[in-house]
Amino acid sequence: MLPNLLQAPLGTSGGAGFGWRDINAYKLGAEYAVSPQLAVRAGYNYGEQPIPASETLFNVLAPGVVKDHWTVGATWTLASKSELSFAFMYAPTVTVSGVNSIPAPFGGGNVDLSMKQMSLGVAYGWKF
Repeated sequence: MLPNLLQAPLGTSGGAGFGWRDINAYKLGAEYAVSPQLAVRAGYNYGEQPIPASETLFNVLAPGVVKDHWTVGATWTLASKSELSFAFMYAPTVTVSGVNSIPAPFGGGNVDLSMKQMSLGVAYGWKF
């Protein structure tokens, strides 16, 4: 939250913002054709933690703290040039404990961020 927004606009170098660090992300995925009509997929993603403990206050707006996530999915091709697909993603709980993340002018203290995610998608498609 510091320095003053009038001295350095939000998001500029040296200005207030989310304080995210560059990270490396590693991904692995596989697809297997069980039959001409059915394909199954699985994947894993690992990303380093972009949010430092000192930057948790502003990140309550976008607490992207998960590091690992697993995915599974499948597509079933139907006879009418159409297909039915689904995907599921799970990211286990990760917590970033704040360290002096609330500046003294705002009362001081810490903000802890936690996040767990699950996602389910279902899609129907057809070819013209």
